Amino acid sequence: MTRRIMYRVFAAAMVVSATGAVVGPSAWATTGIHNFGGYAAPVVASASATITVPAANTISCSSPRGSTVDMWVGLTRGQYAANAGLNVQCLRGTPLLYVSGAAGTLSFRFPVAGGDVITVTASESAAGTTVTADDTTSTVSDTANNVGTTTTNAMVVQFGATSTSKSLPNFGPVTYSSVTVDGATLAAAGATLRNLTRSHPPGVVPGPLSSGSFTLSET
Repeated sequence: MTRRIMYRVFAAAMVVSATGAVVGPSAWATTGIHNFGGYAAPVVASASATITVPAANTISCSSPRGSTVDMWVGLTRGQYAANAGLNVQCLRGTPLLYVSGAAGTLSFRFPVAGGDVITVTASESAAGTTVTADDTTSTVSDTANNVGTTTTNAMVVQFGATSTSKSLPNFGPVTYSSVTVDGATLAAAGATLRNLTRSHPPGVVPGPLSSGSFTLSET
């Protein structure tokens, strides 16, 4: 039986936003997609993916300085925050693994372990904004549902790593599979690839997108 964890708090969630119309895949690489490495695509209402947490023995902190990288499914340019996914955080030299999600002002968070398989869905419509994360390995899941949303901007979905930290935690390959946009498998022809770069390595590079699957690797 699925156990639901109610860590919802009223807080501003990290979300990448931008103004202006979506002008085409080639423009997304430089417009409104900053501090991000993965694939982006236009989306009307919903997106989903399965994220496999890297093995515990591949995760470490190279320095005591705090740093975080989020591997998410995130709707951007919408009315409110709508994202959920895996977070790898270094806190005083110790790596922490957890899933977090945000829909508008509602959010949740729960711990995960290396090797867990997480299914994430994010959607936004005139009725509301909803994000769900389900750890199919531990059977822990949670949902944030912000009622009464109105979508005013053309949206973009991001599948991949985002971070505002100057450095990143060390982690092994992260696999995205069953990647869908508005119910259809995401194809390379409909997506834009971007690498997450840092002035000092590591960065994050997405591998080829094939049949709705790709792998994020550190450089």
